[in-house]
Amino acid sequence: MNSMQSTILPLAPDVKVCAGCQTPNTLTSQYCYKCGLKLPKAAVAACTEVIMVYGGFRRRLAASLIDSLVIGTVYCLMLIILSPDLLAGGAVSDTDQGFAILSAIIAGPVYWTVSTGKCGRSMGKLALGLKVVRVDGSRVSYPRAFARFCAYYLSTLTWGIGFLIIAFNRKKRGLHDYICDTVVIRT
Repeated sequence: MNSMQSTILPLAPDVKVCAGCQTPNTLTSQYCYKCGLKLPKAAVAACTEVIMVYGGFRRRLAASLIDSLVIGTVYCLMLIILSPDLLAGGAVSDTDQGFAILSAIIAGPVYWTVSTGKCGRSMGKLALGLKVVRVDGSRVSYPRAFARFCAYYLSTLTWGIGFLIIAFNRKKRGLHDYICDTVVIRT
């Protein structure tokens, strides 16, 4: 299937659209979260439409690999910080390794929740021109971003089928996207 499939969706009545980049923003936003331009004071008419081009399976997989490298780097840095003897060829104590693993466990949810909630994208998605938005085109909140991260585990527990379905549906949504009412678009 073609990853360049798109759809035109009517915007919700409580959305402000940026005049510069046509990005939908929340009604309470004063500035566009994508480009920073000042937004109109009133919501746009409900007939305004936005075109979404969905991020395909391969592009999302590559973004995930980049994000895994970021989290792996955090794990290695925490291991080095907590156990400086490691660089000199020394052994890592069980306590130091436990702290490093705990740091990596905490870093994952924090990384994906903050990056998706604040910018709509992680470093991998940024590098490959992808962004996570709600199905109506609005931004993803922090609680929804955290729920989306937790839903990754459900996609994983299905032997990866939750991720694999991205390749076989028109909107390129995974199980975690369906659960959290999100979609990944190309920017």
